Amino acid sequence: MNIGVVGSSSIDVFAVSKAFRAQKEDRQANIVLAQGTKLWLDDAINEPGGGGLLSSIVFARQDHTVSLLTVIANDLFGSEVRSVAEEEDFTLLGNIQAIKSHTDTTIHLSANSQDQTTMVFEGSFNLLNKKDIITLPSDLDWLHIADLPNEKAVLSKLVKYAKSNNIQISINPRTLHNTPVR
Repeated sequence: MNIGVVGSSSIDVFAVSKAFRAQKEDRQANIVLAQGTKLWLDDAINEPGGGGLLSSIVFARQDHTVSLLTVIANDLFGSEVRSVAEEEDFTLLGNIQAIKSHTDTTIHLSANSQDQTTMVFEGSFNLLNKKDIITLPSDLDWLHIADLPNEKAVLSKLVKYAKSNNIQISINPRTLHNTPVR
């Protein structure tokens, strides 16, 4: 099956260190880092993230032909996303080199195996525009919208594109909670 995926791509970095000490304040544990401190990590792991990237991996591992329409930058984490696409054998589409932002990144600081403080940079996928849609193959069997585009015009263009090419559409319902109610 030939599947097009539209969605975000990010890299999750899990930083684990005994130096991350949780301090209790008002019944809440906080990781406190002294300014100017250099902390040694016990482990640092990079993993793929983002609805589009993860969906593409799942479909590719089921031996489908996959094309991912996403937005990443020409930076370190963008190159990680490109490596994942190559390793998992799917195609990246879109104007991925030209954005002036950074590739979406989530950094997880773990004080122990259970507690995490998460720092998030996201928003690259919001730069997806209607012009990027023409990079989707017209011979797709399915168009999977893993993350809803920020602009309604982009979503409308995706639906029209699928309809005009007789492509079935699936939408990940987890993204519906971000959609404004009319």
